[in-house]
Amino acid sequence: MGVMADAIQINLGASNIGIVTGMTWDGLSRDVLETTTFSSAANWKEFVKGYKDAGEITFSGNYITDNATHLGDTAGGFIFDGFDSTIDATASTTITLTYMKTASTVGTHTCLGFVSSASISSNVNEIQTFSCTVKLTGAPTFNVS
Repeated sequence: MGVMADAIQINLGASNIGIVTGMTWDGLSRDVLETTTFSSAANWKEFVKGYKDAGEITFSGNYITDNATHLGDTAGGFIFDGFDSTIDATASTTITLTYMKTASTVGTHTCLGFVSSASISSNVNEIQTFSCTVKLTGAPTFNVS
């Protein structure tokens, strides 16, 4: 049995990103380091575990020009106010995903990260949309309510 995606709230630092319609987290991964030598047993490759990676989060939504987290920057570019601080900052920002079911929090996923890309799509007779990718850095924390 599955669970319908009821709601998710995304915060970049103190900014809640509104009107999100989709989110994908590519998951945790670990580097694999090969240690094979000419004397490896029976010509089998050998490996050890390397560093872990918290992955990336990509989210998208309906772009609303008067939404406080969707507004263009002061230079009129295609970066949103809510993302400016993470694009320009030298330090990473706390990224929090809050998973919800019927308006109640069921869990959170928190990690440091920074915006690696953000874009807007505008086509004739279509809803304007935005997309943003956040690279996570360091160890994430997961909490279940």
